[in-house]
Amino acid sequence: MTKRRTKFWPVFLVVLLIVSLYYWRPVTRVIDESAAYIAGSVLRYYRSVVRYIDVCGAKFQAKRELRWLLAQSERERLGLQSEVIQMRAEQRYIDDITELVRWRQQYAFLQNARILQVLFKHFGADEHYFLIAGGATEGITSNMIVILNNHLVGRVSAVFATYAKVQLITDKNLKIAACCAQTKAHGIYSGTGAVNQAVLNFVDHLQEIISGDMVLSSGTGLLYPQGLCLGRIVSFVKNDADYTIKLQPLISLEKIEYCFLVSATALQEVVAQQSVVTPVSVQVNNFEVDQEAQCAKPAVTLSHELESVLDG
Repeated sequence: MTKRRTKFWPVFLVVLLIVSLYYWRPVTRVIDESAAYIAGSVLRYYRSVVRYIDVCGAKFQAKRELRWLLAQSERERLGLQSEVIQMRAEQRYIDDITELVRWRQQYAFLQNARILQVLFKHFGADEHYFLIAGGATEGITSNMIVILNNHLVGRVSAVFATYAKVQLITDKNLKIAACCAQTKAHGIYSGTGAVNQAVLNFVDHLQEIISGDMVLSSGTGLLYPQGLCLGRIVSFVKNDADYTIKLQPLISLEKIEYCFLVSATALQEVVAQQSVVTPVSVQVNNFEVDQEAQCAKPAVTLSHELESVLDG
C-alpha cells in the first residue's frame, strides 16, 4: 500500500504543475506567443515556398512558349530565306539571259535556238573549250554552232549525256574558212591558243588587207555558215606570197555565262534564201564597219534576218 502511494504522488504533482502553468497567465501568454510566432514563421515560409514554386512554374511555362515561338520563327525565317534565294537566283538568271531572249525574239531563225549555260571554261595550252549544260538527252548533236552577239563562239565537238563540249574559236586546232568584210580577201581563220588573239592564214599577197577590217565566216564548207563574226584585223605584214595577219575576237570568251546553240543547217538555210547583194552595216561589240553582205559567193548573200543580226 505504501509503495502505491509513493508512485501516485509524483504523477499527481506533474499533473498539478501542468494545470497550474496553464492557468497561470504569464506562462500562458508566453506559450501562446511562442506558438503564434512558430506558426507565423511556418506560414511565411510556406508562402515563400509556394510563391517560389509559382514563379518557377511561370518561368518554365514562359521558356516553353518562347522556345516554341523561336522554333516557329526559325522555320519561317528559313522558309523566307529559301524564297529570297530562289527569287534572287531567278532574277539573276533573267538578268543574264534578257538580251539573248530579246535577240531570239527578233529573228525567226533563232526561235528554235537554245539558250544554254556555260558550266566550265578551259583555256589551256593544249585546247580551249566550254562545257555547256545540255547533252544527248536534250537532242544536242556534234557540230552544232555556238554563237553570241553575232559572233561565232565555237562548235560542239563532243556530246555526253547531260553536257556537251564546245571547241572555241581561240583553240589552235580550229580552222574556219573566212573572208574580210570590206576587201573580201579570203583565207583560213585559226586560233592561236590565246584568248585575245587569232590569225588569218593563206591570204594571197595580191589581195588587199585593211587594218581594222572585220573578218567573217565565208560559208565555204559544210560546217560553219556564212556571215558570223570571227574578229577584226589588228595588224598584218605582207610577205612574198601571202600575209601574216593577226586578229582579235570582238567578244570576251572568259566573261560568257550563257550562249546560243543553233544548228548549222538552220543558219545555212537562212543564208541560202537570199540572193541579192545588199549593203549592210555590221556592228559587234561597238565595232562598226560598212560592207556588202556578199562574202563567199557572188550569188549567195545574207538574208534580211541575218543582216539584221549583223546590225545587232
